[in-house]
Amino acid sequence: MGNLLSSLKSLTTCWTVLPLGHYTALEVDQNATEEEIHVAFETMQARVTASAWARVVGFVCGRSPPRLRRARDELCDARERRGYDQYLDRLRTMYRYPPQG
Repeated sequence: MGNLLSSLKSLTTCWTVLPLGHYTALEVDQNATEEEIHVAFETMQARVTASAWARVVGFVCGRSPPRLRRARDELCDARERRGYDQYLDRLRTMYRYPPQG
């Protein structure tokens, strides 16, 4: 039973009610430097772990500590960041011209 609960908890750490992109979650621009990303991560991490209420709000708003770490790690790795930026570009193109039914 303990293994089941721990695996469910690990599965839900990245869930969110409001989906946010990495840049939005960390409140940085897409052209932010690695240093700016680290500072933003530390600031946001402190904000969402300040209290129990802040942790709940952070989780609901897509800023849980595991999601923030993943955003920081992905944006600080040049190859992963390039892939993430290409993904965002595809989304922007796709929703600029939505499919007509």
